[in-house]
Amino acid sequence: NMIEIINQVPGREIGYKNWLKWGTWDYVSYPDDGHPFPDYWGIWVNTDCGEWELDYASGTSAFSEGATVTGDSSGATGVIKWFSGDTASGTLVLKELTGTFENGELITDDDSGSASASGTETMTSDPECCFEMGGCGDPLRPYPPVRQTTLDQKMSDLDPHLCFDMSEYGHRGYDPLVGPPDPNTPVQDQYTGTWEMYTPPNDDPRVGEMLARHVLNAIIKPMVYITNGEIESIAVGGSVKFDAHVETGGTSPYSYEWSTNKDETGWVSQGTGSSWTFNTTGGDEGTYAVRCVVTDSQSETGEVIWEGFEVSTP
Repeated sequence: NMIEIINQVPGREIGYKNWLKWGTWDYVSYPDDGHPFPDYWGIWVNTDCGEWELDYASGTSAFSEGATVTGDSSGATGVIKWFSGDTASGTLVLKELTGTFENGELITDDDSGSASASGTETMTSDPECCFEMGGCGDPLRPYPPVRQTTLDQKMSDLDPHLCFDMSEYGHRGYDPLVGPPDPNTPVQDQYTGTWEMYTPPNDDPRVGEMLARHVLNAIIKPMVYITNGEIESIAVGGSVKFDAHVETGGTSPYSYEWSTNKDETGWVSQGTGSSWTFNTTGGDEGTYAVRCVVTDSQSETGEVIWEGFEVSTP
């Protein structure tokens, strides 16, 4: 029910022309708009969708997601959303860019990463989001807006990717393969999601207790996720750094315990700290699960497991 209230009241599903009093413009109950529905779900989202790519080479230390990278000569700055490649070379995906990076200049982040810029940054998404069904006629402003976090991370509630324009008759988004959107007709049949809603199997109060327990766990226990620069595999002899991030919950300070499970043979402790570097050697070939258990100052724990990390023969 909590989810359905959010979906329906802003008009995300039912649309304002399906409102019983549509056309009467009730300025007593809704003095600003006359009806309770905003133009689109997402009036509270972050409207900055901008992304830029910057290639780097001759790296001497690894970059970190979330750190601010600065050009030594140009003074340009950008926040690292994520990166691909390794310490030596790769591509940074930046947001909140100021200035212009210069080809060949030294670039460093505020978490000790450093390399040389290989070319200047390339805009891949315009800073202004597009929330119009069908797009805004600009290849740099796709609709729906671009996701601001990697798929292995939880999106912020303000991520513009969660914002959709909709038909005046309800339901968010549309399938462009079915045809152009029409704001004057419902688009439910084009939507590939579901109208189903969670219904408890009965009125047993233990069901409510179970659901409440999950909500409380999300508040009390640390919620943790792992990043490693989106690296899914390495060859023997290589290394990769895993970072644990507490998204919410728990009470700082936190302690961390890392372990790995190679080819489902059992968990092996790998150390402590918010980061762990996997330095591979001969015999490490295999498929790994990487686990981090976080314990807060109140002895509450949360854990996350990265499945299917591959170490291959050189």
